[in-house]
Amino acid sequence: MTQQNFYANYLQVLQAIEHCENNNLLTPALVLLYSSIDSVSWLATSSTKESGKAFKTWVTDWMLKTPTIKCTADELYAARCGLVHTLTPTSSQTQKGTRKIAYSWGTASNEQLEELIQRTGSNQKLVSVHLSELIQAFRIGMADYLNYASEDPLRMEAFEEKCKEHFATLSIDRVDQAVNLMGQLDRK
Repeated sequence: MTQQNFYANYLQVLQAIEHCENNNLLTPALVLLYSSIDSVSWLATSSTKESGKAFKTWVTDWMLKTPTIKCTADELYAARCGLVHTLTPTSSQTQKGTRKIAYSWGTASNEQLEELIQRTGSNQKLVSVHLSELIQAFRIGMADYLNYASEDPLRMEAFEEKCKEHFATLSIDRVDQAVNLMGQLDRK
């Protein structure tokens, strides 16, 4: 039952990311994507104190295997910090010199964005990523991680424990049934 909540939640989040992308709601798509990476990286770690380290480790191990993603885990984490906390590309990491991510999306060519960055001499400050490729890298990374976790009983046990913390939803019918049952028990 606990895994059911996990999968239901991620199905909703992935659908929301896709909806945002398809409707050119780019900032919400990125915020949802980066918070999803945060959440999945939390699944993969036993520490709750080092979320930045967990994020970067998970991204390196599971997302950056995709050759079209040319940024680093540090750059993605810096982008995540800026977007999730301030809805800007600026974070403490970018202020210290980590390159900001410039996004292409839809039918735009990431290669053209890369060329523009090169021609303007901004390649020390910017790295380009296509939003669709980043979303796909997350989907593949998540699927690969879940397959990996399922192959080891200890990892699976840790996954199950964290799944218990995921939100669950109840239909109004189920709530009514529970209230009625409690009322019957109170009368006894």
